[in-house]
Amino acid sequence: MIPMSRREMLKTAGTGAALLAMPTLSLSAADEKPKLFELPKLPYAFDALEPHIDAKTMEIHHDRHHQTYVDNLNKAVAGTEWAGKSIVEIITNLSKIPEIKRAAIRNNGGGHYNHSLFWQMMSPKGGKPT
Repeated sequence: MIPMSRREMLKTAGTGAALLAMPTLSLSAADEKPKLFELPKLPYAFDALEPHIDAKTMEIHHDRHHQTYVDNLNKAVAGTEWAGKSIVEIITNLSKIPEIKRAAIRNNGGGHYNHSLFWQMMSPKGGKPT
């Protein structure tokens, strides 16, 4: 067993819990060719969160910023045994990813996953945290 600080343990546990809560974001390799990660569609229009977040900010953040995470994640896993694996499997096994690829996969995979959660957690109807 690898020794962990309390902070590392809580971070790992929190990441695991978040990953388990969102199984719909998993991608699997059903075909011979590894499936690429894709930018999820927004569950609402760009202007749906106005006046809190304007349409242009949402468009840039989703279509450019999040898309960059997706593109860079696909580049980072291309040609590795991790191509075609689910984001959950990749993130929960970061220690098994070669050091030379780990930072790019961690940063871009985490950015993609976090933004995917972000879009689902916000709602034009508002509401209270659950």
